[in-house]
Amino acid sequence: MYAIRECHPVAFDYTLVRHGGKVVSKKVNPHFKYDALDGAFVKTLPLHSSQEILSDTSDGLTVRLRLRITNDFVMALLSRSRSVEVVSPLHLRQRLHDVWAEALRRNGPAQSFKQPMGTT
Repeated sequence: MYAIRECHPVAFDYTLVRHGGKVVSKKVNPHFKYDALDGAFVKTLPLHSSQEILSDTSDGLTVRLRLRITNDFVMALLSRSRSVEVVSPLHLRQRLHDVWAEALRRNGPAQSFKQPMGTT
């Protein structure tokens, strides 16, 4: 006999759609700003084939993309963490913030670090 488990409603993210038998996010048009140094890099090696330069000044570069936000894409953004600013969408900005906040929590200042016993 099977036990009946209580089901709880799950919040559904309506930005997800079925695509080729997989659930993926819809394409969005994220905007990013980079400082001049990283901007030069992003111009030379675009983040994505859809990359469009919106602004290129001595202060930095602003680009727009058209893509699905995947974990691989988030990792690519994190590789330019030094200067990237997510202008939109806000849920992506929050996602990067959460990653950075967790990294700061794990890698706090040296004075709060407790070295494991038996290591130098």
